[in-house]
Amino acid sequence: MKDHFGDDIRGRRSAFYFLPWHFGFFCRYRPLDEEQFLEASKSHPLIQSSRIIDDLLVGEEVSRLEALLRCTNDEAHNTIANVLWDAGTDAEAVEDLIKIAESNQLHDWEEELKSGGRDGRDASGRSSSRAEIDAAQQG
Repeated sequence: MKDHFGDDIRGRRSAFYFLPWHFGFFCRYRPLDEEQFLEASKSHPLIQSSRIIDDLLVGEEVSRLEALLRCTNDEAHNTIANVLWDAGTDAEAVEDLIKIAESNQLHDWEEELKSGGRDGRDASGRSSSRAEIDAAQQG
């Protein structure tokens, strides 16, 4: 990533313009059992049935790392992006993400979501502006 964006403040800012946002998209990915979902996928794209699929997968056992990657809290996405940016190797990134996933931080983010916070929207439902996101990353 640093090879593409540059290993400086400008490179980081460029990467963080989109990287945390992508985790907001990726966190909704669920590997689906072909046997269970193949027929449904032939009649319409499953992405159009994501709420139904989520309901079918409720209670699914996942690792703590997978739970972190599925967390919809914006702060979790920023943290994941920071870990990936700062890690020297893939293995180091995975190790650091597992530590976060096994810490109380993931639980705190999940609880914050349950109480209606940190999903990228303020109390009125307005998304955070680019300037607000930049200010939060710098401060």
